[in-house]
Amino acid sequence: MMFSFLFLGSLGLVTEASADSTESSSSYTIVEAKPGWTAYKTNSKAAVRGSFNYYTTTPGESSNSVADAIQGTKMTIVPSSVDSGLELRNQTIATKYFAAFAQDTPFEVRVESVEGDNQSGTANIVVDINGKPKTLAFPNSVAE
Repeated sequence: MMFSFLFLGSLGLVTEASADSTESSSSYTIVEAKPGWTAYKTNSKAAVRGSFNYYTTTPGESSNSVADAIQGTKMTIVPSSVDSGLELRNQTIATKYFAAFAQDTPFEVRVESVEGDNQSGTANIVVDINGKPKTLAFPNSVAE
């Protein structure tokens, strides 16, 4: 089985208008982020998607740009809390795959850098499993 990681999140948009002008400014803040994964099983590479039930998120700073708001976000994920939607499959994935390389040690994830504008870009995310960090590039886009 081969795994890939997803970083699913949403930004809260706070728009403030100055009392003495018609101009407004926007501030972006991470309000929710949920880690996900995709596993490919069998020779046909059938995709199985899921998430984790136990994780903590530390958002980056609020900013007037999406890239700066995403920058610095951190997440700690409990690998045994895998959720694929089927309890029997959860147990198999948690004990035979994630436990094989996670050893009850949380995954540490952080957004190292972000390129792009307020509509789309790429976030370089460091995923650290058992003290072995790997930087992965994830596209990001803004949807209403």
